[in-house]
Amino acid sequence: MAEIKLKNLKKVYSSGAVGLSGVDLSIADGEFTVVLGESGSGKTALSRVICGLDDVTEGEIIIDNVVVNDLQPKDRDIALVVKSVGLMPTLNVFDNLSYGLKLRKMPKEEIEERTYEVARILGLTNVLSKNPKNVTSIERQRVCIGRAFARRPKLIILDDPFSDFNAETRLALCEDVYKLQKRSKINFIYFTKKPQEALALADKIIVLENGKVINYDTPINVYDRPGTLRAARFIGEPPVNVFSGKIKDENGLKFVAESFECSVSEDRKEALKDYINSDKKIQLAVRAEDVYYGDTFKGKIEETEKCGENEFVAFTVAGDSSAHYFKAEKSETVGEERGFALDIDKANFYDFDTEKIIL
Repeated sequence: MAEIKLKNLKKVYSSGAVGLSGVDLSIADGEFTVVLGESGSGKTALSRVICGLDDVTEGEIIIDNVVVNDLQPKDRDIALVVKSVGLMPTLNVFDNLSYGLKLRKMPKEEIEERTYEVARILGLTNVLSKNPKNVTSIERQRVCIGRAFARRPKLIILDDPFSDFNAETRLALCEDVYKLQKRSKINFIYFTKKPQEALALADKIIVLENGKVINYDTPINVYDRPGTLRAARFIGEPPVNVFSGKIKDENGLKFVAESFECSVSEDRKEALKDYINSDKKIQLAVRAEDVYYGDTFKGKIEETEKCGENEFVAFTVAGDSSAHYFKAEKSETVGEERGFALDIDKANFYDFDTEKIIL
């Protein structure tokens, strides 16, 4: 176990492309951290510089109070799990699991103890004598996870290792990883572009956009307060509802959109002071579960959608062709109009031009 600090990490490639731009954060001892971002957000760049596969252009990587920038990958005490399975085809599952332990010349008794423990946790006990080609794809991936875990490194990095599996298999493998991390308290950093995985697994989530950290917080805080409108749209199902408008202070603070207006708490007056009674546009983002039946505006029911165990209804608002969503309390008929309201206290405001959150 180890504390991990990333100090002002920058990565600029020879082409001039920027992979990381000032990543600065501290990961506590024993945490399960998920790095979340869309393709091109900087996830691979961050993974590779931490592992030592790429050099940083600027900044420091500190693991267990040691600056590791100049250390070779093998000397950083990091285990890496990727989607391309790298098992030894001539070795059986037991020998693959114990391979790293044997390289470190650990005592035979300890090798066997750790290997059998990992096999038991990951459900591999019955296939220990089989070669990788004679086990299932999910078992092969479990062997990769188990091999990394068996040697108890200071840090295990999982770089989107389950992207080739279907949703059900991904879920099973994520549960395996979660179980191992909670049992061992080894630092895990899991890289993914699947928001639901991040929200389910993480102690803390790092949201990356264009090589920058947009959020670094608990899953609930990341879900409730995404740092940018892009992140708000990316995280959560169905997509967040977005309305454009302005802030007015006329007998009370109000958000005024094209087809409706709603009151805003005076507690937000200071944060919104630069937008009040100005020409500056603002974007209001609110989750589907924070839209309810009311009389703030009318919406036309377009379709119903199933998201997990919940039923959501898509609707449109006059003057706005975008689809909006709310969590259905009853069956709805496509084509009918309903009155809606927003829980404005749970909504976020974003600058129209920068799309950054206004706190």
